[in-house]
Amino acid sequence: MKTSYLSKEERQKGVRHYLNWASLNGFGFSFLGDTTVYLMAIHFGASNTQLGYLSAMAYMSGLVLLIVPRLLAGVNLVTIHFYAWIIRGVICLFYGLLFFLQGEIAISLILDIHTLFCIARTFGVAVSSPIQQTISTAATTGEIVVRTSNRFQTTRFISQFLSFLILSVKEISGILGYLILVGIGVIVNTLSAFSLKHIPCREVVEYRRGQNIFVIFFQSLKNRERALTLFVKWHTLSIVIIFTFMVPFLRKFVHLPSNVIFLYTLVGTLATVSASYMLRPFTDRIGSRPVLILTSFILVFLSILWSVTPITFHWSVFFVLGFFTTFCQGLLLLLSSRLELKSIPKNHKIGYVSMMNFFSAVISLIVGLLAGMLADVGESAALPILNPYGFTFLLGAVLSAQNGVLSLFLQDTGSLSVKETTNILFSNRNLRAFLDVYQFNMTEDPIKRRTTLLSIGKSDTMVAAHEIRRILKNPLSTEKEDVLKSLFAYPKPALLPDILEEAAREYSYYRLTAIFALGAYPVPEVETFLLRLLEHPSSDVRSSAAKSLARIGNTSALSFVRQQAQDDTLDVSDRLNYQIALCLMDRAGEHLERLFQSADHQKGEIFEQSVLALTSRIFDFTPPLSDLYQEENLRPGAGLEQLLEDAKQLTPFFEHEALLLEYYQQGKYPKIWQWCCENLPRHVEKERYGYLAKAIHHYDIREADKTATLAALYFTYQIILARS
Repeated sequence: MKTSYLSKEERQKGVRHYLNWASLNGFGFSFLGDTTVYLMAIHFGASNTQLGYLSAMAYMSGLVLLIVPRLLAGVNLVTIHFYAWIIRGVICLFYGLLFFLQGEIAISLILDIHTLFCIARTFGVAVSSPIQQTISTAATTGEIVVRTSNRFQTTRFISQFLSFLILSVKEISGILGYLILVGIGVIVNTLSAFSLKHIPCREVVEYRRGQNIFVIFFQSLKNRERALTLFVKWHTLSIVIIFTFMVPFLRKFVHLPSNVIFLYTLVGTLATVSASYMLRPFTDRIGSRPVLILTSFILVFLSILWSVTPITFHWSVFFVLGFFTTFCQGLLLLLSSRLELKSIPKNHKIGYVSMMNFFSAVISLIVGLLAGMLADVGESAALPILNPYGFTFLLGAVLSAQNGVLSLFLQDTGSLSVKETTNILFSNRNLRAFLDVYQFNMTEDPIKRRTTLLSIGKSDTMVAAHEIRRILKNPLSTEKEDVLKSLFAYPKPALLPDILEEAAREYSYYRLTAIFALGAYPVPEVETFLLRLLEHPSSDVRSSAAKSLARIGNTSALSFVRQQAQDDTLDVSDRLNYQIALCLMDRAGEHLERLFQSADHQKGEIFEQSVLALTSRIFDFTPPLSDLYQEENLRPGAGLEQLLEDAKQLTPFFEHEALLLEYYQQGKYPKIWQWCCENLPRHVEKERYGYLAKAIHHYDIREADKTATLAALYFTYQIILARS
């Protein structure tokens, strides 16, 4: 028996079809709703109050939700959504009667049809949020909200551009042009309805006697976070209604023609799409609260600008102002939608959504009519500071300020603080790190993930540290080893407790890498921990701890390391670890006297090269001996040629270059050792260089091989160079 919860595959299918619906709905709503209806009403001479009614009707129709839970109890959510969209398309066919009507009759018809359209739409909207909730998870809620908005706004942008082109044709620029737009809208709206039918859904409308919307409302008020979410949603809704008056303001007072009005709406849609794309990486990581606060107070400023901007200004000023205003509105709508989805209870979803939209309807009716009346007052008052719609836009400023204050009290679990958010948004370094983290979690390409992870590892931001900590908490992440290595190369003290925790785990797959990373943290806590590990029964743990202890500058275990380094039973990795520890701990360099014995060629050429090249790295010699071995391994003799090219600056190497090459090519390695001993200075001032010279003098040249011989020449050159 399956529950109402969907499987991962069903959610993926649901998201795919829901996004297809959002794309088609962007076309349908643009042709059937908002701007087209306003322009038709203005065409027939609608008053400000009537325009306010139209602005509010999309939300005011939620009054019918008073009866939805009881009326549709037991009906599947997707079925309700499908028929709601079919019916609203059929209702719009009656706009065709406007071709034969004029004046108040035409306006009344527009108001009636739009009311019925919005009522049908409300039935779909009531189940839309619960459907979104069923196809998303807590971690993807914001992502799906933003993707849905992107699809809707992108196709809306295209439809608005088509509307601009159609209304630019003089022959159909009047009511005929509007009706053509409506006809296209009905067709696309029907297609969008059929996309809904493919969404998997086992949720039905639940109704429990006594659980009417008023009871649900008062129960919701007792839940602090849910109550705040409701008030933020209703304030956001009110702000949106206020700013729908931008269109009639530009048409009636700035006197922009109908086709240019659609061009203006294109700018608004572009702003909303921009808001969606900007918000997409941040929604589920930053949270809603901080951006709601910042955006609300920015809207206060923009609302005041709208109220005082003279109607004589060039149209481009209103386009720019409209872009930023709509951008902020888009942010508010997306963030409040995310909060709304998170606030919907697991049980009685439709009852809760019906309550929310019912009170949205009441509020939108009040705000819409109030905004219309304020517009009438503004027109008649003709104040020198405010434009005709100044009082209406000032109401938007008041509501935006209230919304910002309310958002301050939201908890929104997982949200960052305003300070943390501004540190991300207004710092190139932090923003880059944040986007890297987003990209890392979005891509599955292993190469891109490693490249992005390298960038995250370099960053010293809080965002990077948070993501690295998430990876460290994964018991078998493929990136965990890379992260621990990056914590050695780019230390992050804030993550030291996490590294210590990993290094202390007896059976962790990444324990040795974590011990290695501790070599970049010279603090007493790490020294104590590493000294304790020197007594561990496992040789690889002991050697790794010794190496890290040496790297942080602690030399107290030098005698232990010397003893362990002479153990012939050690494997290659342990030998190299102790060799590194010796090189760092033994500052006098006594261990160098046995350098060639430590680089035992019987353990293989690569081991021998590694030990000798390691000494070169500790001294920071140039060119690195490892590079010479690299050339030698690619082509025999190339390493020596490169060494002699550098060493010719010294007289002995300049005079005997050909001889040394001849000895090397013929395998006369003891001859080269003799030459080195003859040319090394008798007295070397630097103590470590002296031990290095002794290593060459005391070497049994009968055991000389190519690898050791190249190293002998190399170290001879470095000792002579240092003395010259």
